[in-house]
Amino acid sequence: MSRDVQLYVPTMIPTIMTTRKIHTTENLRSDLRLLGVKTGYDLIVHASLKSLGKVEGGYRNFLDALFLAIGDDGTIIAPAFYYGAICPSEYRIPPPPDEIARIQAKCRPFDEHLSPSQEGSFGEMVRLDTRGFRSLHPVISWAAIGTRAKEYTENVPLDDADGLESPLGRVYKRGKAQILLVGVDHIKNTSLHLAESLAGSPHYLQSTTRYLIDDNNWGTIKGIGGCSGGFHKIRGLIDFVKYEIKGKVGDSLTILIEQKPFVDAARDALIKTPHALLCDNPSCHDCSKARELYGLEPLKEREYHIKKPYLEY
Repeated sequence: MSRDVQLYVPTMIPTIMTTRKIHTTENLRSDLRLLGVKTGYDLIVHASLKSLGKVEGGYRNFLDALFLAIGDDGTIIAPAFYYGAICPSEYRIPPPPDEIARIQAKCRPFDEHLSPSQEGSFGEMVRLDTRGFRSLHPVISWAAIGTRAKEYTENVPLDDADGLESPLGRVYKRGKAQILLVGVDHIKNTSLHLAESLAGSPHYLQSTTRYLIDDNNWGTIKGIGGCSGGFHKIRGLIDFVKYEIKGKVGDSLTILIEQKPFVDAARDALIKTPHALLCDNPSCHDCSKARELYGLEPLKEREYHIKKPYLEY
């Protein structure tokens, strides 16, 4: 073979590899409508904002795009959960015993105006919006903007925090709601906790969480969604193709789901197998207690590393 053979080396990288699109409010509205977001519906949004890519004018314009998609009769609802009042001994993965007292001393009671959303920046954006309302649950708080925002968030019960009288449950009872998972999977889909409540899942109804009421007093919540680390398993439990629409919003792979039929299908499946959505992490306090409740064998550390779930996005 001749040593004079010359290799072709491209001197230019195609523009498509180096240029990132900047998404406008109108682009995002169009993406949402093409995906199937319905006018007049309520929209439960779980979002990784960075997955959208660059948004002209900042991520607040994504919120504007959502409202343009649902119209004047819709409501945006987003998690504004606050974990700063929870006793650290009841964390999903508790800290070492010698650290509990130090962390507990830093707990702060829930404050409607000052306690931040600790479930992503989109919920914090909705919470801080001047049009917004926030439910006054000390842990499972929701923020909402729109026609029914006040109706969904006022006078929520302390117990059964994800049940029929929770903001999620009230949206479900109206029957005109969609779930939007932007750059996240079912692990963030809190409507599956509603399905656990409706199914009467013992590990949900019997769960308790201690929280700081004020600077000197602790209270207990009974019936509260804990770990969601196994919620990706819903795809093996129901015929998810019937309920999920996948598409792109901005740069983000996004899933749209009709809430009520999806929750009903999950409820029916959980009535038959209430432990089906437990996670596979042997260190998880919530799911280890649930396994014990159901008489299941505890998981071993080696099993977790073999079966450890991964996100698609």
